[in-house]
Amino acid sequence: MKSAQATASRPLLSGVASAYSLMEVMIGMSILSVVLLGCIAALPQLRKISYRSDGMRMGFTHLNATIEGYRTLTFDQMDDRIDSGGTSANADQLNSLLGRTVATSGEAVAHSTSQVAQNSVTYTVDSFLQYLDGDDGAIRVTVVVQWTYNGESYLIHSQAVFTEDGLSDKKFSTAN
Repeated sequence: MKSAQATASRPLLSGVASAYSLMEVMIGMSILSVVLLGCIAALPQLRKISYRSDGMRMGFTHLNATIEGYRTLTFDQMDDRIDSGGTSANADQLNSLLGRTVATSGEAVAHSTSQVAQNSVTYTVDSFLQYLDGDDGAIRVTVVVQWTYNGESYLIHSQAVFTEDGLSDKKFSTAN
């Protein structure tokens, strides 16, 4: 006769497949519970990251739309805005917003602002026009977008330079 060897956790029965013991099932369920609780605890953080990312995307959308709006203006129209509405107080406000010197004190800088509310967040879009390094043949446009979400303040900015003659490289002179 053949003798069957039995183990403590899975006794061998003739013709019956072995099964997990109660202890193994409890350990497996405990591990599964910890993993599921971790996933559930991560959901609010994932939602916060998603809203932050969406807010950043909307901020860049407003920034790009504003710069593209300036691309539709002629150089003379931008020049008139600086001449008619440019003040040194705007230069100080631009430097204060960016936390660095972009415009020299006393420089004429034109400023316009707008607010856009979207998804219960208000985006403040400030745009500044100034002559580039005192040259009235080149205008620098600085656009600053600010918003606050869940007590955190965000600020992004970009600059574009427009020249009176269009493209300044000589090989593109036919395009000017």
